[in-house]
Amino acid sequence: MEKWPVYILAGGRSSRFGSDKARARLGGEPLITRLARQIEPVAASITVVAGAADNYADLGLRTIADRRPGLGPLAGIEAALHDARDISEWVVIFSCDLTAIRPAWIELLAAARRSESWVATFAQPGGRRHPFPGLYHARLLPRVAACLDQSRLAVQALIDGVEHADVALPADWPRVAQVNTPEDLKRADAAGE
Repeated sequence: MEKWPVYILAGGRSSRFGSDKARARLGGEPLITRLARQIEPVAASITVVAGAADNYADLGLRTIADRRPGLGPLAGIEAALHDARDISEWVVIFSCDLTAIRPAWIELLAAARRSESWVATFAQPGGRRHPFPGLYHARLLPRVAACLDQSRLAVQALIDGVEHADVALPADWPRVAQVNTPEDLKRADAAGE
């Protein structure tokens, strides 16, 4: 099984959630440590990208700061790609609000990438793309930086503008895949996600 540098984006304001959703408990465990544990079999390393370095040191997670705080997930992608620039061509990036991550999903993304692909992500029929989890290539870094410089912050637009591979959602994709509100967390807990 191939191992990847893994980055968890946790630099958001959690405004809809009301508190740091990375620390919200699902199945008795903080979302962020739950996800780190689940991805460990395919992780060469696990790093959190947050508003400040060491935000999650108390949970035993290496944490780096966004290079451009407050600019959303695109800034988190920039920080991850910058951090990994000397260690790997590809990185796995996912958001801290996912209810589950499975190593087999990363293998599906890896199998779908082509040499010219810069990004591999999951997409539903009809086009809704899930940028996280995603496999992102290091050569995307200048493009991400240019988008941030021009205040073009949409991850979807970035992906649409480069070579990418869209992969069908896995059969075991959670019914409640992300936690954006306390109600989402309750639904995910009730569903046993």
